[in-house]
Amino acid sequence: MKAHLIRLAVRCSLVLLAVVGFSYPGYSQEVWYYQHAIGFPSADSAHVRPYGITVDSNGNVWVISSTATDTAAHNSVWKAGPSDTVFSKVVDFGSYYDPSSSSYFDKNVGTLDGISAVGQDIYLSGNQPFQLTTPNTLSFLYILRNGSVSDSLHLGFGMRGSGFGTYINCLEVSGDSIGFAACPYDPNHVGPSWRAYNLTSGSIVAYDKAGTESTRPFGAYLFGDPSYQYSAYYSPAPGGPMDASASDEIRGLALVPGMDYADSASAISNSYFYTSRSSSPTDPTSGELRSGGADTTGSLLYIRRSK
Repeated sequence: MKAHLIRLAVRCSLVLLAVVGFSYPGYSQEVWYYQHAIGFPSADSAHVRPYGITVDSNGNVWVISSTATDTAAHNSVWKAGPSDTVFSKVVDFGSYYDPSSSSYFDKNVGTLDGISAVGQDIYLSGNQPFQLTTPNTLSFLYILRNGSVSDSLHLGFGMRGSGFGTYINCLEVSGDSIGFAACPYDPNHVGPSWRAYNLTSGSIVAYDKAGTESTRPFGAYLFGDPSYQYSAYYSPAPGGPMDASASDEIRGLALVPGMDYADSASAISNSYFYTSRSSSPTDPTSGELRSGGADTTGSLLYIRRSK
């Protein structure tokens, strides 16, 4: 709940509201009180557009600024400790493509779209510049080990692996390092889809719901729903087809804390997650919170770690 409350604040303003929780004897529910505001340095305010947020295991708040909603923004990453009143800049990727750059952190980030934390590791997702990947649209995943830019893994075209197709709107990583991402692209307008990626330390075995098995290495996508034409890549979110302009998208993902999404004994029947979709312009009342997984749609992955 804490992360959701903070997300609402950061999307509406350049000022992030910090809250603190108290537990009273006899009550299990936390009560939240306003404590102080966390702002951005005035020198960067013209280029900061908060877009996504996460909290690491030490209580540090991480925010991405993104060009997704404003081309004047910089794609940048910010961090604030529990008692900080001003964010510190971790890295600024800029807002343009520089073909002469030799740094991944300058030329491979076109748009930052997602951020998630597991322990103190920070996961970033986004789209590569079209000038770099034309004629295809490709995305990337970065892992900042212990939140460090200098100790990071870069997954995507021209870096490591073959690249991630289409757009990745948002990213959530489970405690067992299964990355869930939302993708708007759908050639048949069946609906926005989610994907899952192996971000564990080694290979895992994945099964789709038809029982097809494959060993998937680090960084690879996992199977989707075999009932869908593009089942190697896509697992449509429930809620019906998107509109013809493909603007009905998954805007957020939420995972269940502590759930083991790579547990072969229970994942096929008990694991689930949640998605939120935009309302379709052709049916403005259709936007709502959806649950995904084997218990409701039969589309969740069945995966286990390799022996």
